[in-house]
Amino acid sequence: MFPEQKRLLDKEGTLIKKIKNVLPIFFTLFIGFSLIFIQVPKAEAHSTLIETTPEKMEVTDSSPKFLELRFNEPIEQDLADITIYDWNAKPVISKQSVGGEKRSKVLHINLPNLKQGTYTVQWSVVSLDGHPVSGSYMFAVGKETKGGAESIKSKDGSSIPLLVATRTIVEILLLIGGGLYWFHLLAKRKKFVEQDILPKKVKLISSFILLLGTILELLVYTLSLPDGLFQTIIHGRWDLLIHFPFIVMVAVQLLLIILLFIPEMVEAWYLVIWFLLVIIPAFGGHVWGMEHPYIAAVPRTIHQLSIALWVGALSYLVIYLIRNKLFSKEKLSTTFRSFFVKNVLTASIMVIISGIIMVILQTGWSTVITEWGNWSTILFVKIFLVVLMLLFALYQTLKWKKIGRFSTPRILRIEWLIALVIIFLGVWLSQSAYPIPSKSYNSVLTSGQEKVQVKIAKLQAGDQKMTLTFPASENHAPDRVQVSMEMPKHGMKSGPFIATLKKDGVYQVELPFTMSGTWDMTIQAEYTEMESKEWKDQVFVNLSRNE
Repeated sequence: MFPEQKRLLDKEGTLIKKIKNVLPIFFTLFIGFSLIFIQVPKAEAHSTLIETTPEKMEVTDSSPKFLELRFNEPIEQDLADITIYDWNAKPVISKQSVGGEKRSKVLHINLPNLKQGTYTVQWSVVSLDGHPVSGSYMFAVGKETKGGAESIKSKDGSSIPLLVATRTIVEILLLIGGGLYWFHLLAKRKKFVEQDILPKKVKLISSFILLLGTILELLVYTLSLPDGLFQTIIHGRWDLLIHFPFIVMVAVQLLLIILLFIPEMVEAWYLVIWFLLVIIPAFGGHVWGMEHPYIAAVPRTIHQLSIALWVGALSYLVIYLIRNKLFSKEKLSTTFRSFFVKNVLTASIMVIISGIIMVILQTGWSTVITEWGNWSTILFVKIFLVVLMLLFALYQTLKWKKIGRFSTPRILRIEWLIALVIIFLGVWLSQSAYPIPSKSYNSVLTSGQEKVQVKIAKLQAGDQKMTLTFPASENHAPDRVQVSMEMPKHGMKSGPFIATLKKDGVYQVELPFTMSGTWDMTIQAEYTEMESKEWKDQVFVNLSRNE
């Protein structure tokens, strides 16, 4: 065997050994990452207070014996806080961790004897999607007095701007870090560079910033959560964690960052770690509120990876030019230009395609226009900036090709800064309420030989009208039609609701969809001369327009 052949075989054998060593690690991380998120429930509408006892602004003759708050969805009793203030804004009674059932739509607490005057009830609960919701209302005993609600301020939403800021910093570091690592690896394999693009000290400092930023991100998020949450979890309610996807997401992110600090691992180890770190944000935001969250996560994952490669390539070129200016005057080769443009073009195309699909799955382009709001404005600003980046890239590429050297470093820096702004807008979008499409339900259900056509104009939370049309036949006209709705996983049932006959074979009924999510629908028809019939189906209900 010739020496050159032996050397090639040795290299090939070493590479195969490295691949074999890293494959178990890759699959372990990937499976573990998937299992963590597979149990996270889809986000439903935020909890809404629908009924109170005493009622809002009610003046009772005597001190009420108890206070009840009824919500549109079951909430965790252990995470519910209720405080009652008198007209001087002094707390009369404070109940943290109400207790009782783990989940219930009703919060109930017994009250002491209340003196005559106006009282303010401040409540705080956690929705099924992990979002903290709070509010307040007033009632009076015997006679109204001045003061009350003006003195009571809710902290709900106060930590959102800081959360957006910390998320933006962390995500920028993740995307640049992952993209820079991948692009440098590709450039190294093409033999455009021999050494690392960043000094070890810079990489170490950046990793520590990323670590501290992730810890801060977690701490800021906890500011918006009930004070007793973590104590409740530590005391045995670990199941509560699955209702906080963001906590799970950041916890996994923190673990992966720690794994980055392990030295002397095979190259594929860091490649996989960066891959997981970049795609983690795809599992946050609004994805769990969609009808098919795991399908929706696919374009979001591609979007994250594409942005990382695009920003990483730009960062690589910026660092390369700085190093080149400081240490040498080497020109970028024509083959490097082709390599750079090919990767950036591929990444930018994937960003655009995945972004279009994300909007279609989340809301729909027509809804973005017809239900214009802050979310739509941010989206189109982001689109404008992406187009601007593409125009800058086109200009630079043509000039680079024309004169044979890269001569637009200032424009490159502007393009890089625009990319950071786009990442910030993406985080902002994930924290903002998006426009809800108006979907309808129109289906023909069959039970044996009997059919019924069912229509619901709007599948949105709130009271919605259902129309049921039975085949025109004197012998098969139902005497009574009723509809029941159920969400088994949340222990919620509604109905039965009796439908009203409008004309031959056509019935209508008002259904109260008290929360978004998947409802099991059961239609029952009773006949005089034949046995009763039953039809079943599932409908996915979106948030209402005002939620």
